[in-house]
Amino acid sequence: NKAIEYYPYDGWFYYERGQAKDELEDYLGAEEDFTVANDFALNLEDEVLLGNTLHARGHVRIETGNKEGAYNDFSKAADMGRENALDALRDFFHE
Repeated sequence: NKAIEYYPYDGWFYYERGQAKDELEDYLGAEEDFTVANDFALNLEDEVLLGNTLHARGHVRIETGNKEGAYNDFSKAADMGRENALDALRDFFHE
């Protein structure tokens, strides 16, 4: 939270806070932070951050029952070449 307070325009801090919220099973809070991080990644064309946020947000969307959103996130990450997203598609959607 402090890092975001000092550097509110760094998407990586939102991603990291989303990871912490995911660990605490605050899935809706994690999804919000991953979405903010995703928006920063798109604006800055940061493919590493984008791939990470899509994959992580896909997992929290599975936890909240948003299978369509999870599928879309995993698919986009897989299209970027993320092996772990391909694994998630196979695990959750049997593709």
